[in-house]
Amino acid sequence: MSSIRIYLTEEDARNLSESLRTSVIYYAGSDTCGTIEYHLYTNGILQEKLSFEEEFKCEFQSQLRQLEARSIENAYTFTMNFIREHDAYIPCVVEVEELLAGQHTTLRIEDLMLNEVERMDYLAQQ
Repeated sequence: MSSIRIYLTEEDARNLSESLRTSVIYYAGSDTCGTIEYHLYTNGILQEKLSFEEEFKCEFQSQLRQLEARSIENAYTFTMNFIREHDAYIPCVVEVEELLAGQHTTLRIEDLMLNEVERMDYLAQQ
């Protein structure tokens, strides 16, 4: 059986937020490209987003706070503070192959102790 890699998008996060009636954070980042991005959806409605590319752009919009992109001194620190404020965790998962919906697996994340995690969900597309 060959594996097909499917990347989740901000639209997937929006749909998940809407269908589960909860808040969902879409996050993408690349240290190689110098980019970072997040979108916060609540009940399917975009509440806040940041898109940053080193030496090119920083875009920010929010329904939650009044702040302009040019006021953000460090997009990385700003984003990590946002993640912490929402009590979220972004594991560094580089590649996961051949996992199917409904399949049970064990995710091992370096430098993370079992007692540091209350709950972790893995979502797969069919």
